[in-house]
Amino acid sequence: MEWMNNLRAIATLGVILIHVSSPVVSMAYGYQMNYWWVGNIIDSVVRFAVPAFLMLSGASLLNKDYELKDFYVKRIKRVLIPFLFWMLAYWVFFWFTDHPEKHPQNDLGSIFNWAIGVFTERGISKHFWFVYMLLFLYAVTPFLGRWIRKQKTKTISYILLGWIFYNLMQTAGVIDTKHLPLLVNKVYGYILYSGYMVLGYYLCKFDISSRKFSTLSYIVLIATILFTAIGTYYISKHAKDLTLKFYGNLGLNTIAQSIAIFILMKKSTVKNKILVWIRNIVSQYSFGIYLVHIMVIGVFYLNDFFWTIAHPALSVPVVAMATLVVSILIIYILRKIPVVKYVSGYK
Repeated sequence: MEWMNNLRAIATLGVILIHVSSPVVSMAYGYQMNYWWVGNIIDSVVRFAVPAFLMLSGASLLNKDYELKDFYVKRIKRVLIPFLFWMLAYWVFFWFTDHPEKHPQNDLGSIFNWAIGVFTERGISKHFWFVYMLLFLYAVTPFLGRWIRKQKTKTISYILLGWIFYNLMQTAGVIDTKHLPLLVNKVYGYILYSGYMVLGYYLCKFDISSRKFSTLSYIVLIATILFTAIGTYYISKHAKDLTLKFYGNLGLNTIAQSIAIFILMKKSTVKNKILVWIRNIVSQYSFGIYLVHIMVIGVFYLNDFFWTIAHPALSVPVVAMATLVVSILIIYILRKIPVVKYVSGYK
């Protein structure tokens, strides 16, 4: 559907903007507050990005039955195989960009131990957490879809209200899961994120074409941006340290923003042929762009092409767009190679 391509494209750009603007937020706080506010506002605008991908998955995958073998084979080809390739690619990237004193000796055992250390101690790349979660959610998607389709609309409403309330309690610190073992805590978090898939499925069941929904969605969108940006400033000021609690993907403000964007995009149309062409490319290449873009940002950083090149109101959009363009070119080239195209997030 056209609106899904629209949402997928802006979510892809949103993820890139988060990763380009977040260094402004972390580096400028307490030193260059006018710069910090720019990064903070940009980051607050695109909090919907990660939830949007999950809502799109729910909207497109939870509404039908699957032959389990066919479903899992497709996910292995489209998600797991590209992910394994890019894990290896990021290990190699780490090898060439890490401090020389951290490199192991050139025997196979030392290199293997170094690679395991990168995975367990630092993580191969900060954005891979989403793919770990996606693989878990895809594993349960056929069963989740079968269960949710048996529920009445009213029941799903109560389930989602309970999910929102639970996330609110967790964000407020009433519920604390830090005592849980690491693996259990990860799986628990992934289960909570599945609420976004149910939310996407649920919102697709309704006709939201009336003007009142658009007006309300715009109001909610603006309110969540202001709440996130101003709230982050005040809780950081109170704590006397940068505090990013309102940036959380499961916070009430992020959930509300994601619903608003979903509704607005569901009504959206793009008529300009050039914009349609750009939209389609970004949407079709979205997973590959997601996998490669952190490496692109890393290469830019190593060559002093970073938010510090200018005022962040200019540098963040410029670096983000450059990251998007280079990422698209890399995925485009990979897709032109017959066998290699399957590691590019090829569909």
